Amino acid sequence: MDDVFTLYYLTDLHIGNALCDEKLLKEDVACIADDPKAIWIGGGDYADFINRADRRHRESSLAAWLYGKDDIAQEQIKYLENLLSPILDKCLGLCRGNHEDDILSKSERDVYSAIVNMVARPNRPVRLGYGGWVVLLWEDGKKTRWHTTIFCHHGSGGGILPGGDALTLGRLPTWYDFDIAILGHRHTKHWLPNTITGPTFTASKLQQREQAMLFGGTYLGGIDLEGTDLESYAEARLLPPRSVGGIKIQFMPAQKTFKIVI
Repeated sequence: MDDVFTLYYLTDLHIGNALCDEKLLKEDVACIADDPKAIWIGGGDYADFINRADRRHRESSLAAWLYGKDDIAQEQIKYLENLLSPILDKCLGLCRGNHEDDILSKSERDVYSAIVNMVARPNRPVRLGYGGWVVLLWEDGKKTRWHTTIFCHHGSGGGILPGGDALTLGRLPTWYDFDIAILGHRHTKHWLPNTITGPTFTASKLQQREQAMLFGGTYLGGIDLEGTDLESYAEARLLPPRSVGGIKIQFMPAQKTFKIVI
């Protein structure tokens, strides 16, 4: 119980977009695969899933490995499965993102179910839908010493100023019960702490519980840093540049605490 366990939140990967940082994503996948105490949760938008019939489509936005392919969505699913193959057995849950939802609405293509089916194992459901809870039980022998409740949702909305992100995170404790809440969608890494104080069953004693609310980041670059003249959705909408990469949470069960790593 003195070990440190690391949870990776992999959200907004946007596989198949030319600006997806596949190198960084593969490095994080390798870290999860190599660490026997690493686990992960998926936050949605696993691939871009913007087919040629979609008004958002731009041929120049496709990753080079999609050139000449007819079934773009299927190729992205295959690529995603190959990339995640070393860590499929370490997944605790998968949220549905708006890109999975959009292609279902526009093309009647249920890519989210295909991704769930590639990860799920007998007696280990991972389908969280738009949002759901993952509960981690930390046991010493047969005794549960600590439990951590994680609320996951792909998220919605957006904005330019960091205050908007903070307001969204700050509302979460009034809506849901959790130790940690993680959102995606906004392609930002941002977190807020919160402390709850209340009485225990012993009337003369109070206890405190720490909460953390986070945005989980993205692997999609909003700005072309390589000088290849690629123009992203973020640039077109004058959205602020974001650093790529995800967030990690380190759990120390012996101390009954956790640490956010951004």
